[in-house]
Amino acid sequence: MTRLFICLVVLLGQGCTFLSSKENDLSAIQLIQTNENFIASSTTYNGIPLHSGQIVVSESGNQYSLLFSILPEKFSSHIHAGILIFENGEPYVYEALGNVGLFLGSQPTDNISGHVRRRPLHYYVLNENYTSIYNLPEHVDKQKLIDVALSHYQRETPFDPYADTEDRDRVYCTEFVAIALEQANKDKITLTPYQNNNSIKKLRNWLKFDSEQVILADSLVQPENHVVTMSPKLSLTELKLYILMRYELHRRFTENQRLGNLFEWTGSRLTLRDPVEQFRLEVLNLFKEENSSPTWEEAHFAVRNLANQMLGNFQEENNALGDVNLINYRIR
Repeated sequence: MTRLFICLVVLLGQGCTFLSSKENDLSAIQLIQTNENFIASSTTYNGIPLHSGQIVVSESGNQYSLLFSILPEKFSSHIHAGILIFENGEPYVYEALGNVGLFLGSQPTDNISGHVRRRPLHYYVLNENYTSIYNLPEHVDKQKLIDVALSHYQRETPFDPYADTEDRDRVYCTEFVAIALEQANKDKITLTPYQNNNSIKKLRNWLKFDSEQVILADSLVQPENHVVTMSPKLSLTELKLYILMRYELHRRFTENQRLGNLFEWTGSRLTLRDPVEQFRLEVLNLFKEENSSPTWEEAHFAVRNLANQMLGNFQEENNALGDVNLINYRIR
């Protein structure tokens, strides 16, 4: 467990920083799918109906993102979140980001600093595994949301490395968006408890995650307001399989599981245990020979059947497709 703790230094760093890119627009981005209800909008950027005040949610595609997604009780298809604001005709994602300082043996969260900042949308998308953009509900005051986001940016509100939902003087990524939504909407954002799992509890204690609940990225958006999902490398079929692979691992992580059953620390990086890594690779190869475009339900059954073959049969009381339908609407 100690080795897994150490890897969180890297986890928190990769989850809160970004790489540079030479691309200066979205022309190289795969538009996985768009919502036809919005695509006819007269306000477009590179042909996409984008405007200030939209919510941006994303997932980075590495093992660290998978580890973080295991911690809450509820599965979320996205991990990170920000707010889209245009300036001089160019879109920026405003977000709460942290930087990892020198780790000298204390908890890694004690070595993280940072604040609310912004990065161009094309940098954001090119450095994420996939990114989805959502409109606000009609009753939300869009200008108020934008003003709140800009105010935190101008004040450089500090990043909260402890994910403390009660501390509004510092904010973590989804909390920053939740605060802006709450002030523009007056409704509280849903909080999700962490899993009741001893391995996760030990990790949270070591990281000083004292809050019993966290704000999931998917709780910040509504399915019917989905505008577009983009990826620099994934097709729609690959995206479905990838998300359902993560969903299946989350579903199987019950109270008696340990994080060490999924992950291991190999010298300088966090990796998946061999059986889990083989499962991941096989999932991404599903439907390639058929060259078909499976529905969410078809992909769901294929991933679950493969998991039963490779990781052992697993059943639970609630084995319905309801959760998969939520994923379907999140990025349809």
